[in-house]
Amino acid sequence: MTRSAALFRKTCIPQISRCHHLFDSYSFALYHEMWMQELLIAIQSIIQGESTSMVFQHKIMKILDSLDAAVYVTDMESHELLFVNQYIRDIFGDIEGTICWQTLQNGQDGPCSFCTNDKLLDENGEPAGEFVWEFCNTINNRWYHIVDRAIEWVDNRLVRLEIATDITERKRAQEALSRRSKALEVVSKGNEALIRAATEDDLLHDICRLVVAIGGYRMAWIAYAMPECQPMVVKPMALHGEESCLVTVPDNWEEPFPVDDDPLGRVVVSGKRMLVQDLMTIFGADHPPWGGEAIKQGCGSVLILPLFLRAGPVGSLIIHGGSPSEFDDEAIDLLEELANNLSYGIQSRRDSREAEFVQAELARTNEQLNLLLDSLPIIPFTRTAEPDFPFSHMSNVVKEITGYTPEQFLQDPRFWEKHLFPEDRSLAISCLEKLRKEDEWKGEYRFQVADGSYTWFANYLRARRGPKGELYYITGTWQDISEEKKLQLESEQRLQQVIQADKLASLGQVVAGVAHEINNPNSFITYNVPLLEESWETFLPIINEFCRQHPEKKAGNITLAEMTDEMGEIIAAIKTGSDRINTIVGKLKDFARLDETVPDKLVEINNIIQDSLAIVGAQARKLVGRITMELADGLPQFYGHYQKLEQVVANLILNAAQSIPSKEGGVIFIRSRYVKRLHAVLIELEDNGRGISADDVPHIFDPFFTTKRDHGGTGLGLSVSYGLIKEHNGRIAVMSRPGLGTKFTVFLPVDRRQGLLELRPTMLCIDDDPMMLGLLKSFFIGVKKMPMEIMENGHEVLGFLEDHPEIDLVLSDIAMPGITGWQVLQQIKERFPLMSVILITGEPDEARYLPEQSRPPDYFITKPLDLPKLSEMINSIGRQRL
Repeated sequence: MTRSAALFRKTCIPQISRCHHLFDSYSFALYHEMWMQELLIAIQSIIQGESTSMVFQHKIMKILDSLDAAVYVTDMESHELLFVNQYIRDIFGDIEGTICWQTLQNGQDGPCSFCTNDKLLDENGEPAGEFVWEFCNTINNRWYHIVDRAIEWVDNRLVRLEIATDITERKRAQEALSRRSKALEVVSKGNEALIRAATEDDLLHDICRLVVAIGGYRMAWIAYAMPECQPMVVKPMALHGEESCLVTVPDNWEEPFPVDDDPLGRVVVSGKRMLVQDLMTIFGADHPPWGGEAIKQGCGSVLILPLFLRAGPVGSLIIHGGSPSEFDDEAIDLLEELANNLSYGIQSRRDSREAEFVQAELARTNEQLNLLLDSLPIIPFTRTAEPDFPFSHMSNVVKEITGYTPEQFLQDPRFWEKHLFPEDRSLAISCLEKLRKEDEWKGEYRFQVADGSYTWFANYLRARRGPKGELYYITGTWQDISEEKKLQLESEQRLQQVIQADKLASLGQVVAGVAHEINNPNSFITYNVPLLEESWETFLPIINEFCRQHPEKKAGNITLAEMTDEMGEIIAAIKTGSDRINTIVGKLKDFARLDETVPDKLVEINNIIQDSLAIVGAQARKLVGRITMELADGLPQFYGHYQKLEQVVANLILNAAQSIPSKEGGVIFIRSRYVKRLHAVLIELEDNGRGISADDVPHIFDPFFTTKRDHGGTGLGLSVSYGLIKEHNGRIAVMSRPGLGTKFTVFLPVDRRQGLLELRPTMLCIDDDPMMLGLLKSFFIGVKKMPMEIMENGHEVLGFLEDHPEIDLVLSDIAMPGITGWQVLQQIKERFPLMSVILITGEPDEARYLPEQSRPPDYFITKPLDLPKLSEMINSIGRQRL
């Protein structure tokens, strides 16, 4: 016994405070009732002074030696064991006086962290209280719950007091409980994976991952047997392990390998689980991967669980643990349940594979059919036989063609009806009712799509009937035929152009023949009229002498003197008639000229206008009070036939002069300008004469059509002009308003290689409301196929009209910010008096607010717009002919 221990037993620790340090440190051990009673008796004896120090010593030593815990005291500097109780002596022997880290631990070459624990003293070097920890002793491999603290020893120095309780069984129970809890959680999460995993491969990998991540095992993998191979071969299908456990897995791990005579092979054959607690007893380090490689990765044990299908074992779930005690019976049972559930998941997925294949084939066929339908410009649908025939199915193609979703048709029974073109609504709806008696219906109508425009649809409907012939439901298709309608319209226009051209060509041939036939006899007349005049002059004195001598002679009721007086007038009339026939024949030849080309000669349009006016100006000024010219400077030259263009301008000037009823107040405006947008030079000739009726305008360029036949008109001037301008790849347009005047516009392309100018009469819509502009655009462009331009305000309307000479009608809202419709109207009428203007208003009595001295519009129309009525208004207004 050491001196310190003997001193301890001799004095028996008379200080009560130091006794408290000793026993309070082991507070968790006081639940032993006997120790508590003994300790209370000892403390009570000391306090009441009823015991001697020997009695106290006996009591204290009896308590310490009877504790089921290790109690010892060590010097905090030398680490000498100053005191040990009987519990320690029974395990380690009488080790008082030895160095603690040399006798209580294995493999220590110096003081351990327990001996040098700096948390036992505070910053002032005073005891800091208890320090609790757990430790597995390296000599007996037992787990201890340890309480350390610094106390004042009998010689006033600070020592370390340690009290350690064996908790090995508790630790093992905790570990077993933890393993079972983890195994149970693995089973639970595995069941979730059975539902969640999309494929068999996903399921296998999920199970392996859960076994390692949640179960805490070193590694898990799944192998499938390959029964066609002999000896037996398995192929790894999924593998998961701790990160450190997968660092050196060889490449051949996933390759099939034989298992004919090892535990894995026996499990696959027998279908019974197997636990190998020590892999080293079966495998060496050079054994195939699942055994030898697992040992290298620190795996000490393995649990092999069979996987079953209806036909028998299919493979195994292999779980590697770190130590032989990794698996207990309850954990194994739970993991076997996991394997059984995994088997069910594999079987169910394989059972559904054939059904999935059939479904996939069906889906593929359905997809091909849908792709076929989607590639066609048709919209399949079905409708029920209920009132209003609501849609029961609508193809997704409808969104691509109309911009609306199928749900919009299905949710609102009247959605389709609301978007029908008003003029087509009654026809489209009535066809549905007809199907109650008829079997099918085909028709066409217009439907408003998402952008506000109208699309032409061909609609085919077929009735599906029940057993008694009652209407069960309706199947149908829509087909977008807008392009066909457009092509049809263009075809009709082209046909009319071809017919007109063919008519003119045929007429040209007829005219050429007629001119030739007329010219021959007229040449005879023309040639003989001078002879007749000369002969008459020779015979006239003789006849006059005979008349003087025989005044009674008569030719019928006319005397020879009277006949003689009229003969000169008759011969003059014959000559005048022959000259006129020559003039007409010349014009007929000009019209019939089909193969002449424009010579390569640069011309200036202003020179042509001035020279034409010099030729016919005197004749025109006899009929009109004023001729005004506005000729733009710097106009580009172009290749053309000077005399032919001069003839056109002269014809237009004379036509304008002849249309003015009285010279006083009659005005002719002649303008020339260049329109960059069209790359063309324009000649505009406008008068304030009688005008041309809307019925006559379409025929104005037809040969022999004239409204001045009683005044000597032949009807060839404008038709010849039309042909001459066409030779230059140009266009000639006429816009006329009866009582206001007429305007002819000649379009001459600067570059004749650009081909014939494609122009159509166009309407301009001015409104600051985008929705209103969209509505007008969808109606006139989408439905009526009428060219239209739009402006959101009228500030630049004159410049816009100058740049777009094909515009002949303006539709303008009155209430607009900045500039009103009234102001737009006045600007247009001052610059373009023949331009038709329709004002839109929200006030039915807006006409009352016409500004003083302002020209009225051609029409008023109130909101909300009646589009068919507006269309009728436009049709009643004479449009420009191009």
